[in-house]
Amino acid sequence: MLYSFGFTKPIYTSICADCLIGAGIIGSLLAGLLMARTHRFKLILACVCGIGAVTLVINTFLYYTEKFWAIAIGFLLVGFFTIPSTSVAIEYGCEIAYPIPPAAIAGTILSCGYFAASTVIFICGLILKTTTPRRTFVIIHLVAAAMLVIGFVMALIME
Repeated sequence: MLYSFGFTKPIYTSICADCLIGAGIIGSLLAGLLMARTHRFKLILACVCGIGAVTLVINTFLYYTEKFWAIAIGFLLVGFFTIPSTSVAIEYGCEIAYPIPPAAIAGTILSCGYFAASTVIFICGLILKTTTPRRTFVIIHLVAAAMLVIGFVMALIME
């Protein structure tokens, strides 16, 4: 999608992917250490989902600045806060459903995530046929942010 915003060199995509994945690894490591030390699963899940949704929305609009350094920083923030949401959700799910085997909880959470992502990809494919790649990109990011907001709300209401 960087291409539709004028960043046509492959190095731009590589840098953004490196920022996203590298920051995601660091964020996941720090979230795991924080969960192990504090056992505040609910708070950590609410934080990564809530802040992740905000950074995703901010990153969506950073594309329109047409400044690559701003977009790269946006990818760092998105990676740092959104990638840990999966591992934190799995850990919290295992914690609140203790008698159920952890593998069953992790499999259920991942399956639901894959189903939701597949549905979003299908819908966005239909939207792409009727609009521009830029507009589709914004819609995808906003839907992903909405999914993180749902995770944030669920973290707040779960016991």
